[in-house]
Amino acid sequence: MAMIAPEGVIGDADELDLLLHTMELAGARADSLAALALDQLRLALETGEGAYAAQRSAKRSGISVDDLDFVYRIVRDRLERGRLCMTEREAAAMSRIDAVVRGRINHPGWRRLVDSLVLSDDDRRADRGWLRVAPTDDLILEDAA
Repeated sequence: MAMIAPEGVIGDADELDLLLHTMELAGARADSLAALALDQLRLALETGEGAYAAQRSAKRSGISVDDLDFVYRIVRDRLERGRLCMTEREAAAMSRIDAVVRGRINHPGWRRLVDSLVLSDDDRRADRGWLRVAPTDDLILEDAA
C-alpha cells in the first residue's frame, strides 16, 4: 500500500486497477485494502485528487451511478442478505464518503447502501493472515554469494 498510495492517494490508473484486481483475487482480504480503495472515491469527491478522480465519467459533486458501481466492486463480497457487513475500518471509510456527499445530489442507491450497513467482526476479514506465507521445512534459503 505504501508503494501505490504514498500519503493515501493512488495517483496512477494502473495502480488503482492493481489494487482492485488484487482485492478481487484475494479470497479473504485485509479491510485496509477496501478502506484504501473507498478513500479514493472520497478524495475524488472532496479534492479531485487521485487516479479515480481522473477516470470519473461524471464530474458532478455527488455520487453517480458509476461511483456506485465502483463502490459495489469494492464491497461486493461484503453483501449478505440485503445488508452491507463491514469492519469498523471499512465502515469509517464509507462514513467519510457520506460526510463529503451529504447535501449533494446523489444516486438513490447510495443512501440505500449506506443505510444497509452493519458492523461485522468476521474473522475471515481480519487484517492478519490474508497474504501470509506459511514456513515449511522444505524451504531452504541459500546464499547466492
